[in-house]
Amino acid sequence: MEIKNSRKPSTTFCVLLAICITFAATLTFVYLFNDGVVFIPKSQFGDVNQALMVGEIANYIDNYFYGEAPTTQELMDTAARAMVASLNDPYAEYFTPEEWDEYYNAFYGGFTGLGIVITPPDDVGVKISTVMEDSPAEKAGVKSGDIITLVNGETVVGVDDATLSEMLAGEEGEKVDLTILRGKETLTITVTYGMVMLKYVHSEMIETTGYILIDMFGDTTDIDFQNAIDDLTEQGMTSLVVDLRDNPGGSLISVVECVDSILNEGRITSVGRNPEDEDTEKFDAIEGGISVPLVVLVNGNSASASEIFAAAIKENNAGIIIGNRTYGKGIVQTTLPLASSGGFLKITTDAYFTPKGNNIHGKGVEPDITVSLSAEFDDYQISEIPFERDTQLQKALEQLATMLEDD
Repeated sequence: MEIKNSRKPSTTFCVLLAICITFAATLTFVYLFNDGVVFIPKSQFGDVNQALMVGEIANYIDNYFYGEAPTTQELMDTAARAMVASLNDPYAEYFTPEEWDEYYNAFYGGFTGLGIVITPPDDVGVKISTVMEDSPAEKAGVKSGDIITLVNGETVVGVDDATLSEMLAGEEGEKVDLTILRGKETLTITVTYGMVMLKYVHSEMIETTGYILIDMFGDTTDIDFQNAIDDLTEQGMTSLVVDLRDNPGGSLISVVECVDSILNEGRITSVGRNPEDEDTEKFDAIEGGISVPLVVLVNGNSASASEIFAAAIKENNAGIIIGNRTYGKGIVQTTLPLASSGGFLKITTDAYFTPKGNNIHGKGVEPDITVSLSAEFDDYQISEIPFERDTQLQKALEQLATMLEDD
């Protein structure tokens, strides 16, 4: 039998057909399309027929839709997003190749910019709360606490967020003139846009206590964390605070390596469908951790990988957890490359379990000592909170002093 259409199938339909068909030794069903005959095994006919539906719809839109139709790629992207949305998984996402590059760089790589974190404009200007290390702004002499009043001669007072973003955006190599108020002095600093490499680990000594703030667990956080421990040890630290407040998580491998830098032995975490399953992957510490008293700071925004860290320390009795109950995200997402489009699919694939086999999803990690910050700091970044008014950090230092006395 021959089937003919007056119009040809779209390229997408043909490509999908080629991708979906797998030849087998025993061929039972025949799929007929536009003078072509494709043989497929009976066992696969139902699945292939379902997969072809998306291409068939795209083909009809391409040939029959009255109006300006989206491109074939736009249709496929929309279909992919709809399938992901049907999972009711708040962490699942479909990325085009371009979206993936932007997403990955935002969390794990770098970006082109000035390297500053700013507060909303007021009636004076825009305050710079943070100047990132080794950023174009730092190299040009911009400092935290500076107030930007003009960008290329245009005022920032009264502008909305979108306009301000446009004013401060630029391509690598371009220059921008920032008029800055520093105390009573007015300066004009020219900054050249360049690559800003994200750094998630910040460390310093507080008298004899080492302090490490981890913003997120990126690809190199474990290396930077170990380097910070080594540096603080050389400076003579007698105790350590690891600050995971507002840390949303990140790389599983990175946090496992960070915890391994702390523990001398014990289970770090396990990842799978059930802690007792043979397929569940288990991560154990190896010898070589720290030997000083430890406090870990957490709050309600400490999530995912941060909770792996906190639970591993708590359940291995390796330190004290201080702050507020953590967010409660005990599931793991896996990002899968799509060979057909070059895009990526991120979906929830597993749960992670604490050393004692607990899944804290929806529950969080309960601190050993509950201490809250003043409500006035709700909108502050952790690094912006005055040291002497950071009640959680002050409690950590107090606790460490007691632990040292007990030793």
